[in-house]
Parts: sequence; C-alpha cells; structure tokens
Amino acid sequence: MTEHLKSLSAASVFYFAKQLDNNTVLICDVTMMPLFEYHRTAYAFTLRLFHGSKSECATVEDVTCDRDKAEHIFNLLCTGNVYPCHLQDIIVDLIA
Repeated sequence: MTEHLKSLSAASVFYFAKQLDNNTVLICDVTMMPLFEYHRTAYAFTLRLFHGSKSECATVEDVTCDRDKAEHIFNLLCTGNVYPCHLQDIIVDLIA
C-alpha cells in the first residue's frame, strides 16, 4: 500500500491521508483532469477507505474548474471524515 500512496500523492493537487484507528486509513486525493472536448481542466475528487484487507473507493470527476472552490471542498472533506459512499452526495450538496 505504501508504494500506491506515493504514486497518488505525486499526481495530486491536494492530498491527505488520515489514520482513523489502528486498522483504518482514509485518503482524499484531488487531481486536475483535462477535458479536451471543452478546452478546459477540472478537479476530480477521490476518497479511499482502507480497513484491514478491505477497501472502498469513490471518485467524482469534473467537480469544478475553480481552484479556490476545489480547495474549499477538499478542506471540508478533510475535516469532516467523509466516507467514499457519501462522496457523491456531499459534493452535489456543496456545488448546488
């Protein structure tokens, strides 16, 4: 898992990993993705939860083009301990 975490953080615009308990790690990874058909880039958010040998992952792409808004969403995800199963709903609420 350590090599995987290093490769994620190298490509990330924003990144955090938080140890929730002895066996649980929550990771938030925000990347910029090109949207060639629209001639712009946008931020994508990915949450990963590792609990022992189990893992859960969710990604929401094309969330915003605004860096400040992406950073604000990232900060809320970091402080709120949002789990992957709720990522889509949280982001929809934040950008609505």
